[in-house]
Amino acid sequence: MNVTRKIAVGVGALAAATGATVVASPAQASNSTPFYSSAGAPAGYPQITSCLDAAAPNGTIGAGTKVEIWQCTGTFNQQWSVWSDHTIRPANNASLCLDANGSTPLHAGTNIQLWPCNGGTNQMWYLYGQPGTFDQIKNYSGYCLDVNGSAGVFPNGTGVDLWNCNYGTNQDWSYTN
Repeated sequence: MNVTRKIAVGVGALAAATGATVVASPAQASNSTPFYSSAGAPAGYPQITSCLDAAAPNGTIGAGTKVEIWQCTGTFNQQWSVWSDHTIRPANNASLCLDANGSTPLHAGTNIQLWPCNGGTNQMWYLYGQPGTFDQIKNYSGYCLDVNGSAGVFPNGTGVDLWNCNYGTNQDWSYTN
């Protein structure tokens, strides 16, 4: 799975550099999985207590829904599917994508939300590491998916944004498939 993603990144970069056209097959989804965060855990000792969460106070998600971390509950708003087009989508709504909210160029501090999938690079994500290990998730921009803050305390509702990749525990994510 990881090898396929790295090859796809290489093909995309080659196409961009040479002006070649790459014809992709329709996007395919993985099984749904939570994305676990090790934010706030001592380095090298990830504690899985927080999950990537689509804030759904009324039980629904839609365009503009805030993405945050929350204690892992296993509910629908913490289940995600990784698609072959490099998007990450809520498992219960394939029309929405994890989206770096903002105009280009993206920058450190750009908030993450759900937005209708549109093929934009602000919705393309690259997962590093293998399922079950903790590693970075990078946006096409080169910034990492980051739990906002540096105090080492990340309560429920802490926002998720893009930030310079620094291998901090607030940029460590794990998934199961």
